[in-house]
Amino acid sequence: MRFHYPFQKIVDLKNGEKTQAEWRLSEAVRKLSEEEISLHRLFTEREGLMNQTGEEASRRTTASRLMQLQTYLQHIDLQIAGKRENVRIAERNVTERRLGLSQKTLEEKVWLKAKEQAYRRHLSMMRKREQAELDEIASARRRAAESVRP
Repeated sequence: MRFHYPFQKIVDLKNGEKTQAEWRLSEAVRKLSEEEISLHRLFTEREGLMNQTGEEASRRTTASRLMQLQTYLQHIDLQIAGKRENVRIAERNVTERRLGLSQKTLEEKVWLKAKEQAYRRHLSMMRKREQAELDEIASARRRAAESVRP
């Protein structure tokens, strides 16, 4: 007799939910990485701008040029502040997705454990049936052998 688990569709559903949670986590990690790379680029751009401002200040340059560089530097600083917030949001999203994945993994494990227990009960029943059949065959042979003896 073949094993059939009546709740297999739930097990499959839980597996699918876990897979989707893995995809969501992967996407959140990718987004976080993109935000961190973007923030790093802004810091690099800011550093280059600071160097340029220092070089221009040491040379003969106009005050309007220095003010222009300072205004751009303030713009970069605002972008950095916004990007830091984006990184915080992305980190929070990754944390939430990790928690979601761990919850889905736990749910799947619960159902897989229940399936495993049901399978063990099924095997135990099958062994008992087989043993009962073997016992019946042995009893039938013994009765047949006893009835043939004089």
